[in-house]
Amino acid sequence: MTTALNIKEAILDKNSEFNIKRFTFGRINVDRPIKVLNVNNITQKTVEEQRRALEEYTLFYEISSTLKESTVNALLDEDEDGKITRLLRYKRWASPLILAYTLSFNPLRPQILDDLKDLSGFLSYYYAYSSVALLVPNMKVKKSIRVGEDENGKPKYKPIRIANLEDYITYVDWSVEKLDSKNTKPIFVPVSLKFGMRDLIKLAEHYIKKEYFNIWIDFESGLPSPQNIGKIRQFLEVFREKGRLEDIVVYATNINREFESSPQLPLTPGTDPVTTLTGANLVGGNKGKGMPGDNLPKPTKPGELLEYKARLFDPDTYYYLHPKLINDPTLQEILLMKEYNIMLNTLRINAELINQTEYFLDNQEIQPYAEQKQMLKEYREGDLLKALFSPIKRRSQKKSAKPPEHPKVNLLSFLPKKEG
Repeated sequence: MTTALNIKEAILDKNSEFNIKRFTFGRINVDRPIKVLNVNNITQKTVEEQRRALEEYTLFYEISSTLKESTVNALLDEDEDGKITRLLRYKRWASPLILAYTLSFNPLRPQILDDLKDLSGFLSYYYAYSSVALLVPNMKVKKSIRVGEDENGKPKYKPIRIANLEDYITYVDWSVEKLDSKNTKPIFVPVSLKFGMRDLIKLAEHYIKKEYFNIWIDFESGLPSPQNIGKIRQFLEVFREKGRLEDIVVYATNINREFESSPQLPLTPGTDPVTTLTGANLVGGNKGKGMPGDNLPKPTKPGELLEYKARLFDPDTYYYLHPKLINDPTLQEILLMKEYNIMLNTLRINAELINQTEYFLDNQEIQPYAEQKQMLKEYREGDLLKALFSPIKRRSQKKSAKPPEHPKVNLLSFLPKKEG
């Protein structure tokens, strides 16, 4: 039996998947949705400089990585502690730390490893390095293979399936059994959004049968798009029909930061505050290179690429602002520095999640609040809003180069004022 989280109270929205779950996670009392700080590209020095802001707004750190079969094989052969740590991308100073790994291969049909026997050694390392929770590594069920070139000479790729639902369930059950031995940490089981609707329903039914109620959704650089919102809604509907929706905690990560992005767009639509409306209690880091608009070019010049990524989340609209729209030169400088950009946007998103929570608790619904956000009203003419909120009202339930010198600033100075 996986170590479950003791949910002290659950308050569910009547018209969306947004919810408040109150529970203790890694000795921290969680009473609202939280944006987790991904520290893949952040140093200890920067975190220590902004410790006061982090302790006030964000409570957990995340390392995420996609592991190839050759990487796992190299890990099993390695005997030097430092190299093992680097292969796992582990950062000892980041605590409490959540490790979110995705396997790019099917361990039931390996080409290098010896079936699941070898993976047992990898999970032993994973358990030893994990502090706050155990996330069964997600297994990709599809991969892209090159199939030639288009008329412009650019590579063309075709997705192929490398694992079916039966493989996925066999792997998850085996991993839970291995991780649960002499364990006191909560175990989260993965959900791949690359499955179709019918397979996701079967996966949810299996998880209920096995009493797996800690769920982590791997967006795999994808989006909380209407299609994925529909898949998540149906997956959660199975738990709702069985009367177990109040028992689950959802961790979502590897989300593309923007629905679409281009150097030509002054405003780009953000995804993280939308993910809580799909049911996520913990929102992890962003992964992906952006989704260029249909007729908008990708950045080509180094400076253009930097500005393309150096945007500021605006909680009033849910858009990311291009640095050129910001009048404060100090803030512009901060945004162009990757570490500060990631950290500041994480803090601003957390401040917005606090506002979401306070509005919901005061009004017992979230839809009127979401409808005030310019991006949600405008993106694809409101299609996102329609996907997020059900037309049927539900009854609410309760229960290498030298880095540049950092400016001497406090990121708290650039957060929006708290409402109320």
